[in-house]
Amino acid sequence: MDNVDFAAKALEILESDAERIMRLIRVQRENLVLPNCPLYQEVLDTQMFGLSREVDFAVRLGLISREEGKRILDRLEEELARLDAEVARDVSVSRPDAGCRPTP
Repeated sequence: MDNVDFAAKALEILESDAERIMRLIRVQRENLVLPNCPLYQEVLDTQMFGLSREVDFAVRLGLISREEGKRILDRLEEELARLDAEVARDVSVSRPDAGCRPTP
């Protein structure tokens, strides 16, 4: 395999991991906790930190550019912000005092 194949694979893995984080957060929000819950924030922070380290590693190896890595992280942050806004809007209408939901 040449370097181009490794670069494409690295980009594919990073984008897949970003999508996995988004799915995890959607499931958490739909079933377990709300955005202002400390548990939710801890999971989100941990996942984002892990992805940022993966991106940094791929950049340092020269598999992706810093701009590509930034694009992946920025896109995920934008999607999460959009989802936060939707959830906040729904919660403020239905449950203005909402916090952490108890898990079943």
